Amino acid sequence: AATALPPGQLAAFALGVRAQRLDLTNGCRLFVDPLAIVPTIATANGAVELAVPVPANPLFAGLTIGAQCAGVDAAGGVAASGALELEFGR
Repeated sequence: AATALPPGQLAAFALGVRAQRLDLTNGCRLFVDPLAIVPTIATANGAVELAVPVPANPLFAGLTIGAQCAGVDAAGGVAASGALELEFGR
């Protein structure tokens, strides 16, 4: 989840299996090499969340996914969350 975006603001989650460090604007960094970009809209309180169902399949055991959220802040700049590393089945 990410917070502090303007209500109704477009944001996106980047999901990937490799890490990277790409400098964006305003000192923001993209830490996930995205395989998928999932758009979303900030709620009335400025939060965004992403729920991803994961099947109970042993093939996913040990899989590591990186996730990060970014959006446009109230000043018109880029705001990015820290990155999460999620490991399945541990």
